[in-house]
Amino acid sequence: MEPLRSWLRVSIVASVAWHAGCSADNAGCTKDTDCAAGRICGADGRCADADDDQGATTGSPTSTSSGGGGAAACNDLPNSAPPYPEVDVAEDPPVREGGVIADGLYFLTEETRYKGPGGTVGPGEVAEGRITTAISGTTWQRARQNNGDPTSPISRATWTVQTSGTSLIVTETCPTVGIEDDYLYTASGNQLVLQLVVDGVPEKQTHTFVRQ
Repeated sequence: MEPLRSWLRVSIVASVAWHAGCSADNAGCTKDTDCAAGRICGADGRCADADDDQGATTGSPTSTSSGGGGAAACNDLPNSAPPYPEVDVAEDPPVREGGVIADGLYFLTEETRYKGPGGTVGPGEVAEGRITTAISGTTWQRARQNNGDPTSPISRATWTVQTSGTSLIVTETCPTVGIEDDYLYTASGNQLVLQLVVDGVPEKQTHTFVRQ
């Protein structure tokens, strides 16, 4: 929940990154290509130097675990999501509508990149990452793999989530405590669309999750 940045930036880490449209410093991500040259998508869903796979942090958050093994304590969620496609569309991002987010198990199914009127269109590459998110009230859990190999290590994280109108704030509680990210969102039926907001500006891409 990279999308939630840390999980999605959406994230996501989502993201989300997104957790995704990530800045060169401590931005969120869902895959290495979301980050600046020489940086990778860390296990906490943030862009980091290649020798720091847990990602960097800002402010004064504290870690509840260390290393990839400790992060597994955040949850035991299986990651059964398939790799998700990237799609370019020649339009501006639609206005988010908010809504009631249904509890359940969600797969990240698409990353949409809005190129504006006259921009490029068509499918991009299929991202190597796979993200499963479990939503239960204000508690969101994420299991993410950075490549399509189902046997690859799973990074895990947990957030608390608050919604207000069309805005959604996720605060990480595991493996790092206190990292906060802002999103715009639309929830309708079994679909949840997250749009990361960085420094007050919505990013021109969204991550779509579908309840299973």
